Amino acid sequence: MSVWDIAGPGNSIVISSRVRLARNLAGMPFPPAMTGRQGDEVARKVIGALQQSGSETAYRFMQLRLMDEASRMELVERHLCS
Repeated sequence: MSVWDIAGPGNSIVISSRVRLARNLAGMPFPPAMTGRQGDEVARKVIGALQQSGSETAYRFMQLRLMDEASRMELVERHLCS
């Protein structure tokens, strides 16, 4: 018997769930291989796409390289970035 076979009042409760989606922009290397200029271009493209979609207020865009170490670590510890 597995935990999926156990019936009970709490069997439909999810304690934690996480999904990670990674996508690269066409013509751009993945972040570890990017130059600073390429990273700036990706940021401009992402912000422009959000503005065109009208969704820019639904997202908070943060440039990690402009943040102090403590702020970056807080985001990592809260599983908001890796």
